[in-house]
Amino acid sequence: GIVSAIERTRSELGLHDSLGARNTTAYIQTDASINSGNSGGPLLDVHGRVIGVNTMKAMGMDGIAFAVPIDEVKRVVRQLTAHGRVLRPYLGLKFIELSEPVAEELNARAAEKESRGLFGGGHVARVPARGLYVMHVT
Repeated sequence: GIVSAIERTRSELGLHDSLGARNTTAYIQTDASINSGNSGGPLLDVHGRVIGVNTMKAMGMDGIAFAVPIDEVKRVVRQLTAHGRVLRPYLGLKFIELSEPVAEELNARAAEKESRGLFGGGHVARVPARGLYVMHVT
């Protein structure tokens, strides 16, 4: 097959993970024929070196397929060998849209916690009455 693009992301292709998050894994786009049952095979360069692992084809389109780059495959294999799973960074943020009643409630909660010394004596910034606010970080 012919490589027609590199660093194509799942998000760029309209694919998302089960939680709806963006997935930035970069793929190699190729015209290599990938059909049910033959994904997982190597994508080779002109010298016979493996440059990727054929993974998926674009549904409803002939001649558009994608492979995981070999460096990503090696990284995943190293992590599976060392940890038994793939380790990926994660930062969970919960945003809320602020209104005056919501901001008043959040400010009241913060003032109550501050009065009990739960913020280590530091000053607590007030929540604005409009905009987005990071409610929770995991």
